[in-house]
Amino acid sequence: MPSEHNEIETQVKQITEIVTEIADSGHRTIGYFTALPVDGRVSRSWSIYWDDEIDDLFAMADYKVAQILSVLGSEVRLAMLRELIKGPRTAAQLTAELKMQTTGQTYHHLKELQRAGYVSQREGGRFHIEMKVARVYVAALALAANAGALTTENEEE
Repeated sequence: MPSEHNEIETQVKQITEIVTEIADSGHRTIGYFTALPVDGRVSRSWSIYWDDEIDDLFAMADYKVAQILSVLGSEVRLAMLRELIKGPRTAAQLTAELKMQTTGQTYHHLKELQRAGYVSQREGGRFHIEMKVARVYVAALALAANAGALTTENEEE
């Protein structure tokens, strides 16, 4: 395992060097990547925008961006996504795991997650995370960590 960790650390350093080279070249670049086990298999995604493509990002309709991001403004929905990344769950399972009062509350939040494309309901009434959209949640976690979410209250004082 230590040799695997060293290999991954070397690869991360290489990625960092490449990103540094791109930044130093003067090109505008925005991107992310993920490799995360979801539903028993590795979900991989990446997206890289550069130069004129970045103008397209800033030209997106605000309402569309708000629709995708708005569901992430709820602690309950964030907790649901965290649980669903671990594997499919029924509404009753989510209600119990998240210590919610009623399945009605759970369904309300699941409906919002479905509307935005983060989850779908499949066999046996189980809800599954849809990584095509839920990778936004994963990227948001990394961004929240960068913005200070990993800082404990004691560290802030």
